[in-house]
Amino acid sequence: MDSLIVSENIISDNLTDALQEWENLLGSEYVSTDNKKRLEAETATYETHAKIPAIIRPGNRQEVQESLKIANRYQTPVYPISTGKNWGYGSRVPSRTGSVLMDLSRLNQILDYNETLAYVTIEAGVTQRQLYDFLQKIVELSLSNTRFNSYLLAMFSNEVKPKEFWAIALIMSVEWK
Repeated sequence: MDSLIVSENIISDNLTDALQEWENLLGSEYVSTDNKKRLEAETATYETHAKIPAIIRPGNRQEVQESLKIANRYQTPVYPISTGKNWGYGSRVPSRTGSVLMDLSRLNQILDYNETLAYVTIEAGVTQRQLYDFLQKIVELSLSNTRFNSYLLAMFSNEVKPKEFWAIALIMSVEWK
């Protein structure tokens, strides 16, 4: 584990013990105190002085649950993020110094798709692009069972941007048969 270069008030025996348990649970490759990675994660679109002592990356629901139990046991705050930089929300920087960043990007599976009720169950790390690609395949496979007009089909060309897809998906849910 790299030495932590952060303010004295967030380094404690509790944090050291929590980090050791997280390494035992997740593996050392998924627990980082690397200064470069932490400084990158502390970058925001606004001025902030919040410091992140570590980044943990659980890979499944059980690891998330166990990671939170460890955090609770050692009274260590955790700030979860899914993927990306969260620029739309300002950043992925925790609201308080000393919060361990829980990066959920490894939880990137699409778990369930229900055509009848028109929903998809995803893990926290699924990106908009992954969901878009998944739904794109579903539409291609299901065209023979739909009542789309040619206008909607034309919109499903490669020119559709992910944020435009949500409007199309809403129209699809009305037309889907």
